[in-house]
Amino acid sequence: MKNKFVQLIVFTFLLSNTFLVGQQWQRTGGPIGGLGYNIKIHPTNNQIIYITDAFSGVHKSSDGGTTWVPKNNGITSRTGISDDAIPVFTIAIDQNNPTTIWAGTQFDSGIFKSSDSAENWIKKTNGITETNIVFREISVVNGDSNIVYASGEVPTGNQGNEFEKVKGVIYKTIDGGENWVKIWEGDSLARWLCIGANPTNLVSSTGIFDREANNITGVGILKSTDGGASWNPSNTGITGSLFVGGMSDSATPGLLYIATGNNAENNYPTPIKGGVFKSTNGGTSWTQVIAPTDVILPGYSEAIFTAVKIAPSNNDIVYAASDYAFYKSIDGGATWTGHRGGTPTSPQSWGPPGIRAGVPIEITIDKTNPDILYAANYGGGIFKSIDGAKTWTTLGKGYTGATIHKIAVDNQNSSGFIAVGRSGPFKSSNNGDTYTGLFYGDAGGSAEWYSAAVHPTNSDTMFVTDEHEGLIFKSTDGGQNWTTKFDHPNANAGAFTDRHGVKEIAISQSNPNVMYAGFAYQFFYNNPEDTNIQDSYGVYKSIDAGETWTEVGGLASIPNTNLNITALAINSTDENNVYVGLRETIGSGIYHSTDGGTTWIPIGLNLVDKSIFSITLAENNSVIYVGTKDNGVYKSTDNGTNWTQLLDGSGNKIITNVKVNPGNKNHIVASDMRSGIYASTNGGQNWVLTNTGLDNRAVTTLEFSRDGSNLFAGTFGGGIFTFNTSSLNLTSDQISFVKNVYPNPANDKIKLDLHSVISAEMKIVFYDITGKKVIEKKYTNVSNSLLIDTSNLKKGLYILEVRNKNNTHYKSKILIE
Repeated sequence: MKNKFVQLIVFTFLLSNTFLVGQQWQRTGGPIGGLGYNIKIHPTNNQIIYITDAFSGVHKSSDGGTTWVPKNNGITSRTGISDDAIPVFTIAIDQNNPTTIWAGTQFDSGIFKSSDSAENWIKKTNGITETNIVFREISVVNGDSNIVYASGEVPTGNQGNEFEKVKGVIYKTIDGGENWVKIWEGDSLARWLCIGANPTNLVSSTGIFDREANNITGVGILKSTDGGASWNPSNTGITGSLFVGGMSDSATPGLLYIATGNNAENNYPTPIKGGVFKSTNGGTSWTQVIAPTDVILPGYSEAIFTAVKIAPSNNDIVYAASDYAFYKSIDGGATWTGHRGGTPTSPQSWGPPGIRAGVPIEITIDKTNPDILYAANYGGGIFKSIDGAKTWTTLGKGYTGATIHKIAVDNQNSSGFIAVGRSGPFKSSNNGDTYTGLFYGDAGGSAEWYSAAVHPTNSDTMFVTDEHEGLIFKSTDGGQNWTTKFDHPNANAGAFTDRHGVKEIAISQSNPNVMYAGFAYQFFYNNPEDTNIQDSYGVYKSIDAGETWTEVGGLASIPNTNLNITALAINSTDENNVYVGLRETIGSGIYHSTDGGTTWIPIGLNLVDKSIFSITLAENNSVIYVGTKDNGVYKSTDNGTNWTQLLDGSGNKIITNVKVNPGNKNHIVASDMRSGIYASTNGGQNWVLTNTGLDNRAVTTLEFSRDGSNLFAGTFGGGIFTFNTSSLNLTSDQISFVKNVYPNPANDKIKLDLHSVISAEMKIVFYDITGKKVIEKKYTNVSNSLLIDTSNLKKGLYILEVRNKNNTHYKSKILIE
């Protein structure tokens, strides 16, 4: 009996997958984003470049950065809610033998070595005792490939004022990674390591801008003169912050630069600020060359510097960087010139036009031309300048680690959409083949993004929202200019517990002047299971196309809702008919208003789950689909009085989206941040995972194009993927002429109710659990119903298939009793 059961499950699964065999998702490789860390150029071939990202691992370019290819074979470290992120932080090229590459990973103490230019990797961790190290730098001794140092961070789990408090370690191997020995541990993470001409002379920097030290104040610079056997602080001359974000050595003996600063310290009531410092004696003492009071750019001074680099061809040329600007000196740090984006009257942060470049983590400079430099960044993207940091271009295609929070489709272009995430707003008009950054105007100042919407009939009118400051931006020229239309007075990016944004924004299809915006606390996508969330600010409404906004107060009067809006849907024919889903409520997770938000009625009382992450209205607004935090997908056909579970919550599914193909009501997709995308082609009766080609299953946002021909998926750390639904052969007449099949279970007859008279030939086929065809009948000129004799079938489970013109239009399991 057990064997028969297994056979049955496998068989029905394969049948439900019939439409999807051979179809796969396409990785667009964009938009830019992620947690970029290192960028390294081959010492003798500047066309070969390696980069790392804490979400997408190692990428390699063999054409100077024009294209990028993932190179993670053998790197076993995985993280993230779906265990698909490849958390590589650091990479090093062995200058003695450039085919040997080292990589260090995040949170799992992973060190990997490649002997074939990153084609394959082998783990090398013998002797490393901690299990949760974040390796931030690997350094190979010039002249001796067996001696390698690995510097890292050890999380403590203790929260500081803004970031986690961490400790640090440095490990050393003298046999090429076969065995490691800890040579330092302390109260701040170990970062860059500079090895002197005498390889026993070492200088280590500690700290970074977005971690706090276990000892609060930080450690600063450490020196060793005995190959790491002993270490001493070396902070003479360093004023302010001891968190050293960048360090660079040079061919000039003893010449070093460091860049300092920390976000948490800078937010103290009495800020502790950073700067740029220079040493000419190997780090024994330091002189400040950029102070936080220096106004290098008009009206602006810096408090946090995150990267610094000396040009290898001319040690008098130095670059320093912050998240806002790049600074260049051509006289050994005596004077500096600043470069940022935008215009003199409307300045923006450094980077290519329309792009929020992020926080520079490492600068790499061409060996022969000091005006050619590259920057790897938190926030993602690799950028290149050929004019000494004045202007920048995005480097190449194929690399992204972007976290996407929302995709909003262009109703006038089935291949078009805008997307927002941690890297800002982007637009694509060609299915993600290329992306255009929209980081302009008022929207050029925000750091985190939550949601987006495009006008249903005018693609140039669009809205984006931020995650921390309660801002709503509007553009009427396709994203080239943005103006702030709402700024919530209680949302404050500077206070960790006051960060709120509009997670859901929607435009009425029947009256685009009417819009709704739902507020939620920060970090929904970072931790959708978090139950310790701040109350947010509920629903706001605009009746003048987003120009002004007012609070919809009815929901706020209902107790225990916490006003975190995580789903929102408007009836397509009535702008006053609106639904909202909430997070971690008591009572109902869904509320319905028929008067534009003045009053709300709970319609989710019969749902076990009180966290609703998706609401979709379908079939002329007569059907409601919802996605839940813990209990899968539900459907209601009576406005929430009764609910039917279509997809269970096993495996701790986190359903972030449920969407219905606008060209085929039976084609439904649901995204789970753990396991990927489920699809049904029969109205939710059967589901199958459709993850082929989807190498990041943590899907945060999912949208069909207006005509249903394309499906777009945004992920947490993998950018955007596309799926061409036209390859499924789900033609419009397959929207199913079958209305209902009953009874089920059946005895000797079943009845098919049809949506209309079928004049063409129709074929009815039954299969048993082995796949054998047991009944096949043809019908023509069928009326609105059809009665089928099943009296000759033995008791058991069968698959009913309805065909027309050689296309399958309906498929269901039928139990004969």
